[in-house]
Amino acid sequence: MQHAFFKGFVAALVGATMLAPTALMAQDENETPVPKYRIPGSVAEPDRTKRQTGLTERTFNIITSIFEDIGEQRYAEALARLQQLGQTRRLSPYEEATIHRYTGHVHAMMENNREAIRETNIALDAEVLPHSDTQQALLMLASLEAQEENWESVIQLMRRYFYWEDKPTFDSLQIMTVAYATKEDFRNTLLWAQRAIDVSDKPQENMHRIKLWAHSELDEYEEAANVLAQLIALWPEKPEYWEQLAGILASELNREDDSLAVYSMAFQKGLLKEGSKHLNLVRYYLYREAPYTAARILQRSIDDGIVEPTKENWELLSQSYQMAQENGRAIAALQKAAALSDDGELYVREAQLHAAEDNWAGVQRASQNAVDKGGLKNPGRAWMMIGMAAYERDEHAAALRAMREATKHEDSRRGAQQWINYINNQIRIERALREGT
Repeated sequence: MQHAFFKGFVAALVGATMLAPTALMAQDENETPVPKYRIPGSVAEPDRTKRQTGLTERTFNIITSIFEDIGEQRYAEALARLQQLGQTRRLSPYEEATIHRYTGHVHAMMENNREAIRETNIALDAEVLPHSDTQQALLMLASLEAQEENWESVIQLMRRYFYWEDKPTFDSLQIMTVAYATKEDFRNTLLWAQRAIDVSDKPQENMHRIKLWAHSELDEYEEAANVLAQLIALWPEKPEYWEQLAGILASELNREDDSLAVYSMAFQKGLLKEGSKHLNLVRYYLYREAPYTAARILQRSIDDGIVEPTKENWELLSQSYQMAQENGRAIAALQKAAALSDDGELYVREAQLHAAEDNWAGVQRASQNAVDKGGLKNPGRAWMMIGMAAYERDEHAAALRAMREATKHEDSRRGAQQWINYINNQIRIERALREGT
């Protein structure tokens, strides 16, 4: 997956973790969370639930006022007041760490990422922030490192975050997913993407897409097909998922009937808007030896203006009808293709179709059109067809004229001469029969 795929995620993740800190809210630090998401091999994190916290009334009031500056996006004023507060004598370690944490938050809001990272690290290194404050700081710091594309740092920070985390947010799980995905650690990508999906209260399309990519990279096409089926169930209006599922079923799983069924259903739902996709479906049906269905789809697509009425498309329609033994419709389509052609070759083919129906007037007309349009690889053959059609219609003079034209071409000279001899002989027999009566 291209690296740019994740940039939108990163921006969203950083925004999601830039919420105003909530350390001033009342906290219940008495319960130790169950380490359900703890990553094996993580360095032990201290139990932060017993840490003592507290702000003097003066510090509390100043920080509350600073929050108002942040809410009104007066970031420069907020930074100046935090700096002034940090110079106050007799601050507790917790107060100092809190000021650094909020200073990092304001820098993050101003997109001064390096300063935000530095200040937040100072706050964390003091080892005095309680559990909820530490979790928020770790999450924001991981988001900032993600924006800087320091993915190994992101993973290490999130390992710390998940060490004590019992109820991680979707955003936190998404950060871990994106970090592993960017490093192309596909197994962990799948693990964390599924966890993100599981905790979300709404469908998460991007997480499913990352799962699809990871399974594909691992050549796990059955699993990839299952993810695509889920994407279709959740977002049935998106044609790309139908097309991808049809492609995987055919090319990777050799389930061509299922592939055709998926692609056909997308067509029936009106999801295939481009003419090229309609043509793909037509060729798919031809490949699966269902020419009548292919012809009806192509006819409808041309009639509806989705597939352009080009020579090639009319010719494909004619071939489809011919394979379906619908010669009349095959001829009608071929006539339109021939009219758009630069040469008369398709008229020759039309003449052959008429001949299969013993429609000699049609043979004569189509062959004459071929000659008139020109550009034939073997014009003598067209003249011979004109002659044979005229003979079948008892137009002997016209047949002889056409055969004489055919003798002017090397490839048809011998056959045309035989026809001339045969026609002349038939004329003599008929004259003799008339004179003898």
